[in-house]
Amino acid sequence: MKEPREKKTKRKPSGQKSWSQHLANCIASEQCPYCGEDILENEEILDQTFKKTLFFQCSVCSWKSS
Repeated sequence: MKEPREKKTKRKPSGQKSWSQHLANCIASEQCPYCGEDILENEEILDQTFKKTLFFQCSVCSWKSS
């Protein structure tokens, strides 16, 4: 027998949603989601198209947002 929709929506969020929320909280507080150190805003310019890409990067470990 299938569960009613109300019970399905009250379930604990999946692991992916939990990680996404953790990542958003870490970026908002300017902390690396892996090591907890400060993160910095960085930019990269593509040579062929000259497009500028902004991303966050940890000041200590190799974590970088995509």
